[in-house]
Amino acid sequence: MLELGDEVVALLSVAALIYGFCKMLSRKLPLYFQLSMAAVACLLLGYIFDVCDYMIHGVHDDEYLIGYLGSIGSVLFLLTASVGYMDGIMDDRSPQMKKSRWLALIAPVLVIALLIPNMFADVPAATKFIYSVVWIPSAFSAYFNLKHAIIPDMGFGFVKAIRPFNLAALSFNLLQLIHLTVWNFCDWIPLLISGTAFGLSAVVMIVMADKGVKRWTL
Repeated sequence: MLELGDEVVALLSVAALIYGFCKMLSRKLPLYFQLSMAAVACLLLGYIFDVCDYMIHGVHDDEYLIGYLGSIGSVLFLLTASVGYMDGIMDDRSPQMKKSRWLALIAPVLVIALLIPNMFADVPAATKFIYSVVWIPSAFSAYFNLKHAIIPDMGFGFVKAIRPFNLAALSFNLLQLIHLTVWNFCDWIPLLISGTAFGLSAVVMIVMADKGVKRWTL
């Protein structure tokens, strides 16, 4: 029953990708939307591998960590969608932005707090290492998503337009870490709940990315 939560994540990820591909076929969409789609697609590949591995062997192998590459790739795509050009538009390093930069540090603190119990979990050292690899870029991604969600708009319209997307991306990020944490400590019912919440966050993130494009006035 443990794989049921991952199956739900995979199915909802498929729904998010179908929605996103339909939108991409109808009009040209910006890079941050495409990178968000890549994040969900990468996640889906990892979970498909995990589900297939579980169905074949009947057990979740903590020593066989290929499926976690999907989570790592997903986080890196999400981080890429938020840094560079995107951050340069939103944050001009003026004094008005200083408060947002400091408040955004709350997000990586939460991410690190989620990592701590996993370092004491009864799992192989390899799993703890791969969790660290997932968590480090997640901390950076969470920081930028929260900063872009609370940063002043300064009259551009663009920042306000994609605030819901940034909040959805932050939720996606945190819920992935929560789901991975639940794997280490809980039975199938909490896993199903966390998997459903995480999968739904992928759908919401893609929907909010599309709505952000529609509101974009830059």
